[in-house]
Amino acid sequence: MKRLLVDRATRRGFTLVELLVVIGVIAVLMAMLLPSVTSMRERAIMVRCKQNLGSIMQAAIQYAAQSPDRDYPDSWRWVYSRSLSYGGVWMDWAYYETVTNGFLWPFLAREPRVFYCEKFLKTYPLNPNFPPGAPCYVSYVMNEYYRAGGWNSQPRMRRQQIMFPAREAIFGEETPIATPYNSSVINNLCLGVPVYDGKDAKTGTKRDGLAAFHDAPGGNLREGYANVAFADGHVERVHPRDIKEYFTPEIVKRRLFPDRIPQ
Repeated sequence: MKRLLVDRATRRGFTLVELLVVIGVIAVLMAMLLPSVTSMRERAIMVRCKQNLGSIMQAAIQYAAQSPDRDYPDSWRWVYSRSLSYGGVWMDWAYYETVTNGFLWPFLAREPRVFYCEKFLKTYPLNPNFPPGAPCYVSYVMNEYYRAGGWNSQPRMRRQQIMFPAREAIFGEETPIATPYNSSVINNLCLGVPVYDGKDAKTGTKRDGLAAFHDAPGGNLREGYANVAFADGHVERVHPRDIKEYFTPEIVKRRLFPDRIPQ
């Protein structure tokens, strides 16, 4: 009888080898699942970012519908880009008043979370010139061709002049770090488009650049994609090399290159 009780007690326990095998299996499963979980989280951020930009574009369309000139807001006033100094660096995106004093604030239900992407929050600390711990209230920018004073020696672009709404970018994400496609990082909240020269932003002239932190290959935050809102209201991801193609209005391209073939 004693021997039977001992055998039963022995069968209820685990040997050290069995325990290590179980731990090893759990570790392998976690290693297999972690990339999937990370990918799902990144995808969710991408979706929320697209929704934000879609809402901002719709707000600009609503603003234009109520505006006397039926036009978008000045790209320096969609949010109030004041070029304030934060620790000696232009950082308009770090001011809450930048959002609340902008023309689109009432059209976005006064919801501050619409104005920034979580991925920007994780990326801008990589810029050594930005003060650590600086807050972020805006990470989106508006095409500077719609600025009251015009851009790149061109007069202000008007909504009524848009030739291909599905191909003309109005809002997007600007990079907070140096990439092969930009010479400036986000400061005010206009996207200063490089002069159109028929070349991409890597081989041609450079200026402000699109973000590159979505779907970044191998985690390279300088070669990913940005979300961009177009004049027809749709949002898609765009590689920073193509900033000039999407953000330069077609009418400007034809002024610079009169022989440009209509597409």
